[in-house]
Amino acid sequence: MMREAAAEAIQPDTVHGAGYFKRKACIEPQATISRLCVLNWQCMRTADLTTQATLQRFQAVARPIMLDVYPRRDNCIWATAVTIKVLSHFAIRARPLRCALGIYPAALLTSVEVYRQLHGEEPKPNLLSQWGHETPAMRSVSIGLPTVHDASLLHLAALVESAGHRYIVDAASDQAMDAGARAGSLIDMPPVVLVEVPMEFAPGNVIDIRLVSGAKVSYFHIDAAIEGTQARDWQSSKDWTNTGAHDQDAAVVRIIDAMQ
Repeated sequence: MMREAAAEAIQPDTVHGAGYFKRKACIEPQATISRLCVLNWQCMRTADLTTQATLQRFQAVARPIMLDVYPRRDNCIWATAVTIKVLSHFAIRARPLRCALGIYPAALLTSVEVYRQLHGEEPKPNLLSQWGHETPAMRSVSIGLPTVHDASLLHLAALVESAGHRYIVDAASDQAMDAGARAGSLIDMPPVVLVEVPMEFAPGNVIDIRLVSGAKVSYFHIDAAIEGTQARDWQSSKDWTNTGAHDQDAAVVRIIDAMQ
């Protein structure tokens, strides 16, 4: 069962341009569907096979071990530190990626497309909110995304660069299911998101990926300061400095052993 979840196909969809956040510094989760500044890009699937194979092994085994050591899904700072240490053991360079996520269920995307075909325009944010209020299966959720109620940002993942390829490795993406449960929405996420992104994926960009369920996940690259927002201080967090109750190295050793 774990291997089936790990093998879930995640396909890059679109990348939005750097002006996105300046136009939407505070974003309601229901209003984040956008077709702005789409860049054409095709995923390269044949090169860098050694790195890909190692990342796929990590994807298959890492999350259950992490949750055994640190039994909370909202542990993205700690999980990213563990990810970077494990990949370093395999001579794969990774760094923390400050980002945010928007997750849009397939039912919502279908309704948006039908509305677009019928009316020739995008549904307004208040209509999206109405749909979500009336139909829980259409409620989008966000992690670390600024809203009108909270302008702070933080979701942490790992960004890998190898042989001209770049990957997002998000070992705490499953916390979206907790956010979905709080919103009354059924959100299904793989334990670890692993997706290759274009090298031009830069601060201010957004990349959309599709899950096999038909849902869309948008990763917002926010390493740079974004107008109207504030960054949470993750570098002094005990989860990052390994001075808290959950030992990173215990998880690292177990994950490396499981990968070999």
